[in-house]
Amino acid sequence: MENIVFDSYALIALFLNEKGSSVVSNMLLDGNAGKFELFITSYNMGEVYYMIWRKSSKAKADVCWDAMLDLNLNVTEPGIVLTFEAATIKATTKLSYADAHAAALTLHLNATLVTGDREFNNLKNIKGFKVKYID
Repeated sequence: MENIVFDSYALIALFLNEKGSSVVSNMLLDGNAGKFELFITSYNMGEVYYMIWRKSSKAKADVCWDAMLDLNLNVTEPGIVLTFEAATIKATTKLSYADAHAAALTLHLNATLVTGDREFNNLKNIKGFKVKYID
């Protein structure tokens, strides 16, 4: 079974019905059907929450938080190894710290990252890094 890691960009697109939301919705359905194993870091969940709040409202962010908890996502709490890997990525690229955690988890799981954020192109030379853009 293929492992999929969601970047916050993908879930924000889903919750705000932005470009690529149907791709994310279909991947979640496929995950629920057992086609994929779905992952996200708690840092990326936090980023979804505060970005929805900023772009819309706290009430909408609260609804989206509850929805994330109901999705079939394996939430990863960054431990010492993942934190070190994310810090290494952050130090050597122009990614945000939350994005570096998504990238580190993707590499750690030999997964595919789902995002619309083109800054992940900075990782195209890292062996084994795979990304699927939703737009």
